[in-house]
Amino acid sequence: MSFSGSLKNANVKWIVFGTIVLFSFLPLLLKFPYRVNIYVTWEGAYRMYLGQIPFKDFGMPLGYGFWIIPFIFFKLFGPYMMTLIKAQAFINFISLIVFRGILKLFKLEEATIFFCILIMCLSFTLINFWPWYNHTVFFFELLAIYFVLLYIKRSSKFYWLVLSAFFVWLALLTKQDGGALSTLFVFSLLVIDFIYTRTWKPLLILIGSFALFYIVLVLPFLQYDFTYWFNYGQSPHYSRVNSYHFINDIFTQSQWLKAYILSIMLIVFYKINNVGIKVLLKDKNFILFALFTIGIIIQAIIIQVTSFSPPTVNFYFHSFAIAFIFYNLQSSIRFNNVVVFVAVSGLIFFWKSDNYWKYSQPIISKLAPSLLAPPPSDVVAKGNWAAKSDSVVKTEPVIWVESDMRSLKGIKIPKDTKEGLTYIKKLDIVNKGNLKVLNMSNLTFLAHELNYEPPSGENFPLWFHKGVAVFDREINMLCQKVQNSEYDLILFEDMPDVDNFFPYEVRDCLFPNYIQATKFLSPTGYKTDSVEVYIKK
Repeated sequence: MSFSGSLKNANVKWIVFGTIVLFSFLPLLLKFPYRVNIYVTWEGAYRMYLGQIPFKDFGMPLGYGFWIIPFIFFKLFGPYMMTLIKAQAFINFISLIVFRGILKLFKLEEATIFFCILIMCLSFTLINFWPWYNHTVFFFELLAIYFVLLYIKRSSKFYWLVLSAFFVWLALLTKQDGGALSTLFVFSLLVIDFIYTRTWKPLLILIGSFALFYIVLVLPFLQYDFTYWFNYGQSPHYSRVNSYHFINDIFTQSQWLKAYILSIMLIVFYKINNVGIKVLLKDKNFILFALFTIGIIIQAIIIQVTSFSPPTVNFYFHSFAIAFIFYNLQSSIRFNNVVVFVAVSGLIFFWKSDNYWKYSQPIISKLAPSLLAPPPSDVVAKGNWAAKSDSVVKTEPVIWVESDMRSLKGIKIPKDTKEGLTYIKKLDIVNKGNLKVLNMSNLTFLAHELNYEPPSGENFPLWFHKGVAVFDREINMLCQKVQNSEYDLILFEDMPDVDNFFPYEVRDCLFPNYIQATKFLSPTGYKTDSVEVYIKK
């Protein structure tokens, strides 16, 4: 069966770049509710914006790599929440451009590249509109991989390996697990290349560059408390994963990951059966691409345990796995044929519909209200099949509104939170100047709005997640400061449904010297979470 009409590569190329631009910058046109945990991103970027130095003025269980881009965007556009969305739009754009570059290096055709880009946009880019370290580490890894592949496959210029080593270190200084996997990935690609070329030069250049950037990017911080913060294995830090988590996730979940491994192996066996193993091993592009894709999938299996928040953090694996599968089909299927191109694109939209469907439901419900109307409550149907209990308390839905605070322009917060922020701004102590605040809440942007500098010190944590960013030493230090009444205003976020998030030991230390002035809903909108405001007695 044959179809007439084919798209030119130049036209498909423009479709690819148009798709990249659309999905990267679409969030800049929208308004979002306040995002859980985004206060961590804002706080680190803001402290650096003020001139505070990581590990000298504040500590954190990560490197400073994650905050570099948000910090630069704060300098360019100001310390606002919307600035973080601009930073992520930049990250998304560069990520997709680099992803396309990797696919070009592996000799995928433009139509095949478009399908892979579309999958990446629908399954990964669309849901990442805020900067987060579990995403940013993959961004730096992607750059490191691209530059080492550029050296291997196109241009044997030493500076590509230098750049690769630089981004490997940024990955390591963003998240330890992802950074370690990035390091292994990049060196493994060069080891595979060594097997084919029998030259040590690339490995020596990469090792030398890796050592150089250690001196530049890490050594200056060792004079501070870098090793305490960065080493989870050092007392009182404890490992939060074990072998059970990996085994359990592999056997009870990971269905797509296991399916892709099966698909890749079937393709490899098919190739061996057709051309023989000796001929296949001489096909460097195929072998490198196959091992590269398997490496991505293994990484995704590990990341889903070590970096589980958000649960979509490893969804980039879909695009790489499909890229390898389509690469092996593109010689048999004319993907640039108009009918095939449209059909495959439509099927991809149908397959990866969960994210855009979630965002489009409010629009569809207005255009066709009967289409999305739920069945009556007395009808036995999915959604109604739930045990009804008199003990269930019905609560009013959270009303999301825009704030008059510059830091929150374009961001919606609960109405109750807005009223709480207004209350804080009217406090006498806030208007006296030289305000000293201990802010253990999601409201870190108040530092800019109330014009106070976040407290600093080598032992002062960037955020207050117990067991992650706060340990016994920090809790004792904070209790001592509270007992000495060093702060005019203290904000504490009560999150009863989250085990040991903000440390209750510090709140217990408040009561001799502080009283609760008010309490209101957390900006996250969770009805169980509240921000408590304390002032001196």
